[in-house]
Amino acid sequence: MRKSPFSAAPTMAGFIWQLRSLLLYLLRQEELDDAVSLETHDDIVVSSGSGHIIAAIQTKHSWSENLLTAHSVEFWKTLRVWMYLLTKQHLSDDSMLVLSTTARLGPDLREFVDGPRRKTDIENIRQRLDAISRTSNNKECADATSDWRRLEKTQREFLVQRIRIQEAQPRLAEADELINKKLLRQAVRPQAVRLFRESLVGWFDGLIAARLSSGGCKITVAEVVEKLAELFSLQAPAALSSTQGEAEYPPLDEERRSDPPYLKQLNLLDASDEHLVNAVAMFYRARAERENWRQTRPNAALELQSYDSDLKAKWRTVRLNALRTKPPDASKLIECGWTIHGECMNYHGNISGMLVPVHVANGTYYILTNGPKTESCIGWHPDYLNLLSLRKKEDE
Repeated sequence: MRKSPFSAAPTMAGFIWQLRSLLLYLLRQEELDDAVSLETHDDIVVSSGSGHIIAAIQTKHSWSENLLTAHSVEFWKTLRVWMYLLTKQHLSDDSMLVLSTTARLGPDLREFVDGPRRKTDIENIRQRLDAISRTSNNKECADATSDWRRLEKTQREFLVQRIRIQEAQPRLAEADELINKKLLRQAVRPQAVRLFRESLVGWFDGLIAARLSSGGCKITVAEVVEKLAELFSLQAPAALSSTQGEAEYPPLDEERRSDPPYLKQLNLLDASDEHLVNAVAMFYRARAERENWRQTRPNAALELQSYDSDLKAKWRTVRLNALRTKPPDASKLIECGWTIHGECMNYHGNISGMLVPVHVANGTYYILTNGPKTESCIGWHPDYLNLLSLRKKEDE
């Protein structure tokens, strides 16, 4: 071997995809002392706690739809990396050599998808590669084909036996979706998975950037597990103490006589009496709980002000999404209103990192529906401002 083949820099998309592949691999591992290294012996190297190479992984991200074949430059560049590892005695009998590519394979590489099993298969593939190394006129492959011919027959068959190719792997945009699915299977809440992934990826990319400055980096499965645990703890914070979850509230008929805005809002959606009774309970219990916090928490006023802003921001986002295609008829408008209401009621938020009880979250939304002309007013029906104004004029 004349020189190390690790000098070619990947494209930006290829490098980012390499990082995502690395993170996905770590998320799938179970042995805490296993480690994955980037840009050391190979694109990605999986090693045991003792430093033994379990797998050397080359990642090839491409926007091209061309097939990857036994004549392709990328295949021979990958082979050259593995030849280097072999001659430097980094590989052992149970090391795996993996090429993970977005491309599809030509017929002459299909045997590598599951890996050659029989001795005759290994010999046939070795002979095929021998022939290509002798006849190829591609200058980009010249160093690799020359290095291949220098190897002993047993060394070439050693490499062939250990090669596995993962074809048609998800491209960069799809890799994030795979991470999302992995996180969802680990019990990340669906509404939090995007922010959870962004936090994990941000930490991971920053860690790699810091460690690569020293000439290659290693990340253990234990480190990723520890970071996941930290993010999970932020996702499921402790709940605020509650003393008013069963507080008394007035009967529905009595509350109807005062005709409060939050009941008017629900009447626009033709809410059932059962739903209205629940709304009354949430409204009064939230008001009582909030007042209790003001008396017992030093920064409660500012915390509640921030919390209300958070709920209103959530409502604006939900409403905007629901109104992108505004329904034409009245029944669909009501259905749209229930969609907005339901998504908001499922959002509980937190105060100073602590979960807010359901009755406070739901009741606060009803508190914020305090009239069509106030600055903080929110509503459910798509035309709630106009309809409430009309009803007010009718009452007058």
